[in-house]
Amino acid sequence: MKDVRLASQTEKERTLRWRRGLMCFVLAVGAAAPVVTHAQVRVEETASTSVNFTGTASITYVGKWHQTEIVRNWSGGTAAASIWGPADSASPSDPNVPPARVTLSFNGTGVSWIGARAPLGGIARIILDGGNLGNVDTYAPQEEIQAVLETISGLPAGAHTLAIEVTGTKNAASSGYVVVVDAFDIQGTPGGRIQEAGPAAITYYGTWIQGDATRPGASGGTLTYSYAELDPGIVQVGGPVSGVTTRAVFTFSGTRVTWIGAKSPLGGTANVYVDGVLVPPEVDSFASTEQLQVPIFTSAVLPAGIHTLAIEVKGAKSAASTCDPATAVSCFSVAVDAFEVTP
Repeated sequence: MKDVRLASQTEKERTLRWRRGLMCFVLAVGAAAPVVTHAQVRVEETASTSVNFTGTASITYVGKWHQTEIVRNWSGGTAAASIWGPADSASPSDPNVPPARVTLSFNGTGVSWIGARAPLGGIARIILDGGNLGNVDTYAPQEEIQAVLETISGLPAGAHTLAIEVTGTKNAASSGYVVVVDAFDIQGTPGGRIQEAGPAAITYYGTWIQGDATRPGASGGTLTYSYAELDPGIVQVGGPVSGVTTRAVFTFSGTRVTWIGAKSPLGGTANVYVDGVLVPPEVDSFASTEQLQVPIFTSAVLPAGIHTLAIEVKGAKSAASTCDPATAVSCFSVAVDAFEVTP
């Protein structure tokens, strides 16, 4: 039997959490979807590097992102948002967490970034093919949803990368640092707007820290983790959206799967679901010392075919944990490092 290991991208945070309300937009839903011409292809912010889309576009997240904001009229129904700037910035940050960055890899002759402007809008840095193009200010006195924040045209036909990085800075009139990634319109490929073209190998719901490269012993060199913070991102005034949970869902084809994670003094508990069915008991990732590349859960033998493994971060810890959430809010951390699939 051959195992296939798929390493995730992630980021690990120590003790800081987002301040309640910083990610909350204040006004109601804004503009309707922009018109996409025949020569453009739309790629949603949930696109996975493991799936080829029309135009061969893929998206990679690093840093702290809330990837399933659902309250407003986003393209495709969801958007990703972050306020996580560099460690020396005024926005929430940590020296162990890189600034939030999303990178789009695509083939085409141009690209537009679809996001939002708002009273809490922050400033983002635009990087094309490794070159700094300057900053984009996403502040506006009223919300503009599905706004075209940047358009780049006239590129040589072929492969390009567009990176958007949260700077942790803002317009003096803005009350926040929020940067939103809703979708991208790619020029130079036939067809109209598309949403996701198929299930992503790993889909993250809620707020996750990605691209944690501080522990070289992790599979593939990085980890993804979450501690199920209470503020899920851009929400209506009044609190989190009911029914939104912190989950990592892995879609695979095979007869068995093992979740590779980590155990540590900050480890919390998680529920595991196989094909939507809860598999008791809950998983405990606490250990008195850090342990990397740990097989956290292995499924029973499954019928050959497509299955899902869902990891639900509970925001809780076991009785064995000595971590004090009053001094370390990441006490409930659950890490996703890789998966091993048996065909």
